[in-house]
Amino acid sequence: MKKLFVIIILFASIILVGCAKTDLTLDIDKDGNTKMSMKFISKQSGSLSQDELLEIKEKYGADNIKKISEGDYNGYIISKSLGNIKDEVIYNNAKKNNLIKLKKNKSFLYTTYDVNFNIKDEIKNNMSKEDSMMMNLIGNTATLNFHIISPLKFIDSNATSSSKNQDGRITYNWEYSLYSVKNIHIKFKIMNYINVAFVIIIILILLAIIYKYRKKKKRNIYTY
Repeated sequence: MKKLFVIIILFASIILVGCAKTDLTLDIDKDGNTKMSMKFISKQSGSLSQDELLEIKEKYGADNIKKISEGDYNGYIISKSLGNIKDEVIYNNAKKNNLIKLKKNKSFLYTTYDVNFNIKDEIKNNMSKEDSMMMNLIGNTATLNFHIISPLKFIDSNATSSSKNQDGRITYNWEYSLYSVKNIHIKFKIMNYINVAFVIIIILILLAIIYKYRKKKKRNIYTY
């Protein structure tokens, strides 16, 4: 994530002279397993050498990178597994990362996560003179879209659009150009299942006690 703009510029400087599309997707399945992918396509016919692909793969720390074609557009997609969203390691790493700001608020039944992805700030802070020149060249024509596919419904976000998938998950979209890109904000709750189970058990016990008490009381009335 932190090398996002570096990789986009590296792609652009090698194969781009005009229109390009970049899609960054965070895919979370129903078990919490998380995968990040970045798709970069353009109408140019340029391609990357094996050394250039290796350089991008190392900068991104990717698991896989492959060439793709979509109509008149050609390019590459990079993917990387981030682990399970329930793992504390992810949140500990997020605290050390300037790109991601995470606030976690625990209550008895829920844990609320307030997350900011400082995309705009990260791009601005990591731009060199060469990057600025490339930005002036492609900033308006290059799209930079972000997508989060989540099994959870966010209680708050600044997404530009959203849609429900066939598998029940929701895709949230942020659609920008390099010039108009903004920071991303999401907020969601995760149920504390152990505490919820504890509450359910207590309620069942109380209901059983009440039922036995009422049954015993009714029996005593019939006796008299």
